[in-house]
Amino acid sequence: MDGDLYIVMNDEELILLFLNRDEDAIRETAKQYGAVLRGVIRNILESEEDTDECLNDVYLALWQNIPSNRPENLRAYAIRLAKNMAIDTFRYNRSMKRSSEMMVAIDEMDDIAGSGDPADEYIASELGRAIEDFLKGLPELDRRIMIRRYWFFDSPQELSKKCGMTPHALNVRLARLRKKLAGFLKKKGF
Repeated sequence: MDGDLYIVMNDEELILLFLNRDEDAIRETAKQYGAVLRGVIRNILESEEDTDECLNDVYLALWQNIPSNRPENLRAYAIRLAKNMAIDTFRYNRSMKRSSEMMVAIDEMDDIAGSGDPADEYIASELGRAIEDFLKGLPELDRRIMIRRYWFFDSPQELSKKCGMTPHALNVRLARLRKKLAGFLKKKGF
């Protein structure tokens, strides 16, 4: 940082940089959220080169999309964008091979949320809110397990170590949580 004092910008300040088409928007977003975005992408893609390319695509997409979409939570918006772009890249690179841990996690959730992306943004938004409500109602450990597995794509082995349980115990817990989520979503009309 060459002796410069690093000032953390809040989401509103970062979004204003994008809205004003200030080139610092990308640099400041990279400082603020680059590590978490890289981590999400790296958990999905197997190559550092693909990770770098996808991360650059995320920054470009933020630059192009923020003027028309003003997210309430830039961090969550950027993570969702990074995750979706990494999944698209993975699918393209692997031509739909279903052998990796990430694809297993996606398949597990597809069984609950339905296969394919909802065409209607309203339905997707309502589904997202319903899942947030479900997660808020879970004990902290269960919420953390669901988020780490299905948002950050931690492998069961990695996640079981983080949570201090065996991979089998974690897989059983995940199966029960998916079943609870499916019931919750069914009650909500999904």
